[in-house]
Amino acid sequence: MVNVKRGDVVVANLDPTIGVEIKKTRPVIVLSNDSINHFSQLVVVVPLTKNTAHLSPSHTVIPKGVARLTFASKAVTEQVKALDKRRLVRRLGSVCHQRSSLTSNARSRILLRFPDPASGPSFLT
Repeated sequence: MVNVKRGDVVVANLDPTIGVEIKKTRPVIVLSNDSINHFSQLVVVVPLTKNTAHLSPSHTVIPKGVARLTFASKAVTEQVKALDKRRLVRRLGSVCHQRSSLTSNARSRILLRFPDPASGPSFLT
């Protein structure tokens, strides 16, 4: 089992899925706090995709090379999910606190209020 901390980028096996849920084995960002990560069998994550062509205000773009990602990625914050830690394959690296906060802010646009389309997606530098 992979030990993780908030902000870690980890490869996770998301299959099986149903319908439009994000599929495959892919990188995810750990969102759950370190106490949950230490004591629980679950971890809360947001999946990443390399499809950055279509961005919404809820998305955060992460540049290639961050956390050893081999391509620019989009955090698909509308698909936040809890995973059993047995789905975690390996740790790639971590995003800095600022990037983790941007992802959390994008997630809050989905969970706490309706996103303003004029605000656009978040870009990490």
